[in-house]
Formats: sequence, structure tokens, C-alpha cells
Amino acid sequence: GWILFDNNGISYPILQGKDNEKYLYRLADGTKSKAGSIFMDAACSPDFSDAHTIIYGHNMKNGTMFGALRQLDKSDFVKKVYFIYIITPTSKILYRIRSSAVWCNKDILYTFSNTPDSIYHFVRAIDLHGTSQSKILLLDASKDKKSQWLVLSTCGSDSKTRFFIIAQKQNEWRK
Repeated sequence: GWILFDNNGISYPILQGKDNEKYLYRLADGTKSKAGSIFMDAACSPDFSDAHTIIYGHNMKNGTMFGALRQLDKSDFVKKVYFIYIITPTSKILYRIRSSAVWCNKDILYTFSNTPDSIYHFVRAIDLHGTSQSKILLLDASKDKKSQWLVLSTCGSDSKTRFFIIAQKQNEWRK
């Protein structure tokens, strides 16, 4: 698929390997690259049908890849509305960003699984640590078990943390 943000320069193909190492430091053609590629967690369904889908990208200092997410780090998601588009060969999916969060350097899927309840527990854990920037809005939205979520994951400000953008599916148009 393809990930596209409004107004921040993120526009990249989304790759997926059999494991989460394949595209960490490789481009789509297999060429080695420090920037790697934007890629979906190997355990996620490639059609974005899971309760939550996780997409990884390096937090590049020059603002490329998920380095552009830093500008959303201090955003007030209650007052402003930001959208992410995912374009696949069969659909266009619209997600609304609900929050940003800092989390320990643990894998979300293996800590919380990929069920409709898991995003709620993930959000509660973030809320308890005081890192979510729009706690009430996100926690309330995460109670909807029919919702599907997109989590963008990149390196935090140090090697012990991850920085997330958490977005809720709003609409999907099938081709």
C-alpha cells in the first residue's frame, strides 16, 4: 500500500516482510539503506482488517521517513484534526489521528495482542504513564470495539522509548 499524510511530507510505499527485520535497513529493491523503508508489522493482515495495524518507520533527523512525525509530537489532537490516508490496490482508507504517545521500547502486538479490546488496554497503559496528549478523547474512542486503529511507530527521543501516532479508522472506499 501507500501512506499519505495531509501537509507534512509523509508519502511512502508500505512494505511488509515475513519478519520485521527485512525492511528495517533495506529499500523495496533489497538495497541496504540506513533509512530503511516504511513497513507494516509482519503479524498484521496486509489488507488493514485487523483491530489495529502497526506501521514502522525510522525517525530520521532530516525529517524523512517518520522523522516528520516529530512535528505532531506536541499537537493538540482535541482542537486540531489530522488525517492519514492508506491507499491499497483495492481500497482507500481514511484514519483520523487521535493521539501521540511515548511508550517503552516493547512491541505493541506482543504486549497487547491484536484484538478489539487490546487497543483499549494499550491506551489505558499509556494513560497511566501520563504520556498521551489527548487522553480522554483517545480513551473514550478506544472503547468502541468495532473501531479499527492504525499505530505509526518510530524511535523515541532515546533508545529506551518508542513514539506513536494513534489513528482511528473513519472510512474506507473499495475500488
